[in-house]
Amino acid sequence: MKPCSVLFVWILLGTTLHAQPAESRKGFQPLVAALHVHSRYSDGEYEIADLGLQAHARKIDVLGLTDSFLTRVRYGVGPFKKLVSKTMDRRSVRDLGLDKYLDSVEDTQKRFDDVVIVPGLEVAPYYYWKGSWPSDLELHDFDRHMLVFGIANREALRNLPVIENATWSNTPHQWIQAAGPALVVLMSFLVAAIAIAAGKRRAYFILSGLILVAGCVWTYDAFPFGQLSDPYSGKQDVQPFQRLIDYVDAHGGLSYWSYPEARYPDIQTPGARMVSRGQPEILGLTDRYQGFEGVYGDTITITKPGKLWDQILMDYIKNGRKTWPSVITGIDFHSFKPNNGWAQLDQGVTILFAKEKTLSAVLEAMKLGRGYATVEKDPAHRVGLQNFALTAGGAVAISGETLKAGSAVDFTTTVDWMAGDRQLSAAIADIKLVRDGELLEEYHSTLPAVIQRNENLKAGGHYYRIIVEYDGTQILSNPVFCEVQSN
Repeated sequence: MKPCSVLFVWILLGTTLHAQPAESRKGFQPLVAALHVHSRYSDGEYEIADLGLQAHARKIDVLGLTDSFLTRVRYGVGPFKKLVSKTMDRRSVRDLGLDKYLDSVEDTQKRFDDVVIVPGLEVAPYYYWKGSWPSDLELHDFDRHMLVFGIANREALRNLPVIENATWSNTPHQWIQAAGPALVVLMSFLVAAIAIAAGKRRAYFILSGLILVAGCVWTYDAFPFGQLSDPYSGKQDVQPFQRLIDYVDAHGGLSYWSYPEARYPDIQTPGARMVSRGQPEILGLTDRYQGFEGVYGDTITITKPGKLWDQILMDYIKNGRKTWPSVITGIDFHSFKPNNGWAQLDQGVTILFAKEKTLSAVLEAMKLGRGYATVEKDPAHRVGLQNFALTAGGAVAISGETLKAGSAVDFTTTVDWMAGDRQLSAAIADIKLVRDGELLEEYHSTLPAVIQRNENLKAGGHYYRIIVEYDGTQILSNPVFCEVQSN
């Protein structure tokens, strides 16, 4: 503890505050959200209607679908790399039909009015090749995925600027690439005109036809006369990811990095090997995305005190980074399996504080980072975080919000069983309080645990966040910010 900044601390064990939590006082209700869920429109095992039924049965408030938008890789050879190429793909929304996918979401929503179904997509924005075929060809960055929510315009979704989805609408045109095909096509007409003028129609017309075919082939290969990215440069490029982020933001959507530290086993296929490695650093190299999956079934280091997430948050409050990334829980749900660990539909969830149980209110809560990510040992007995707030005078800010105050602020939080889920346990909760990227205090308590602190902060930006570990349960809060005005 730092006595220069803390006037006093209360930890109330075995009791709860009688006052209404800050979230409720501000008119918010907690919604249990299962995010990153696949259906049969990609590689999931269930129809969307079946997933809606399962969410309803498990009292899940929000079902965030993220079927794969387009899962395809291509390796081309020679000057016509699109035409002379080998492709590998698997079932995806783009192939099965975006309209059918969204119509199925709407039909399911009509059946289950107690579940908010958020249509989303999992996107592979970019990949690149290293080495050469057939000896040492390697595929990189294909496992760097993003989740996209909140784009209502179907045409905008259809034209997501990702590799293998270059269209006339989403690709910057380089007209020099159209010049060659155009000249060849014009040459075919010129030869045809010469044939007519010379009276030697047959030979010249055959030549004209061959030239025209070559021009059409070149046109097909060069269309849309530009490229979103170059998979043959052999270099990692963050620009395709930033382009997608900016596109989603411009169309009113939300983008999240999926599993930034996950490393999957390399996959060997005939003639090539897909290389996988964790790349959390890409969170710092890109901006304006909404957040990332900070809780999932893997070892995570970037959310520990002082690590990459804190470094980005500090960059936001100190150096003017345009946005700050929130955390969500990513379950990557495909099917129910025996002993499937925490990645069941209702075990790893994101708690969102929303004004009402509607799609627009859910998307607003996600956009503002108003909530926390958690994984539960037993969903029937859920541990929750409430009254996580900063107050000064009559002003109150909760996770995702900013309090403007003088130097004196009050911090509160309560870790307790959620309503109806109370159980008796002697297990000790480990609660870490992080302020401005540093571990401010660590508490060890049975539940319920209530923490109150009076803080005296320096002028400038600050933030607080909480990490809770309790008997197989983990909670990772989004930060609450404070701007202290200088005297």
